[in-house]
Amino acid sequence: MAEWTRVFSRYPKTMSFEQRFNAFNEYYRGGVNARYGEVAVNSFDMRAALPGVDVPVLIIEPDGSFGRGQEAASLLKQATYIRAEGKLGLGLLQTEAAWVAEQVLAFLDRA
Repeated sequence: MAEWTRVFSRYPKTMSFEQRFNAFNEYYRGGVNARYGEVAVNSFDMRAALPGVDVPVLIIEPDGSFGRGQEAASLLKQATYIRAEGKLGLGLLQTEAAWVAEQVLAFLDRA
């Protein structure tokens, strides 16, 4: 129950119960060790890896993120950075699917 509350409460109230429930299920797809995925992501040295990326990259940085998107873009050779003002990160693909799709299609058209 503690995990349900912790994970479920992370998502914005603009997401429906069904969307948050599906996000919870996706989070725990990895089973009892699912939490370690976040640990792995957060311990990876992106500053060292990003300068080696030599393809166009789209960075969408929503509100509520750690605010490191511009720094990441500055380390990439071909970055497009978009600050998603007024859009929350957790649940972004569920709550703003049309807007995200528009950004991705425009990026692909340019790339």
